[in-house]
Amino acid sequence: MKTILLATALLAATLGSDVLAGGKTITIINNEKYSNEIEFLSDAPLEKIKGTAKGISGMFTIDQQNLEKTNGSIVVKVNSMKSGNSTRDDHMYSETWLDEKNNPTITFAVKGLKDVQVVNSNGRMVINATAFGDFTLHGVTKPLSAKVVITYVNESEATKKIGNGDFCLIQTNFDVALKDYKVAGKAGIVGSKVGESIKINAQLFGTTAAGY
Repeated sequence: MKTILLATALLAATLGSDVLAGGKTITIINNEKYSNEIEFLSDAPLEKIKGTAKGISGMFTIDQQNLEKTNGSIVVKVNSMKSGNSTRDDHMYSETWLDEKNNPTITFAVKGLKDVQVVNSNGRMVINATAFGDFTLHGVTKPLSAKVVITYVNESEATKKIGNGDFCLIQTNFDVALKDYKVAGKAGIVGSKVGESIKINAQLFGTTAAGY
């Protein structure tokens, strides 16, 4: 997840918005004006579970002279994950599953972008790329890459009335295999009622307004 604001910062830098000393640009996830949401889907033979997480924060810094080394992180609070069933949510937070008490957050520490392609259309800049870095879940950290699509609009074009810097919509999706992060759950549940891999879909809104 989305991982994703890294590309936001990249685009902000190319457009020269809110540039800091040394040519660096800061980008934050804007939770006040927009509804940031990450969706998770477990598809198992006996049950399909669809939920969301909204406790999202993040910040990225980029040097416009060295875009590939953009870095930052996205953090999601485990207790903000909701599946539509409070009893099931309590199980998800428990030691048997995500162990929220000892591992309260899920983090994607982004190290860079690769395979960047930029398209300008109708006054908007759209970037397709792969963000890569370290994903931490359940106290386990693994390398992760995710395809991202970012639609970026300069404040002067479409968001001038909002007054919170240049605007972007960031979208991504990827899979997380539970066994890779030592999430075993109750015996016999993973693979029958809970999918072995969880699909993640993220839609995040960012702004280049530093300090907003």
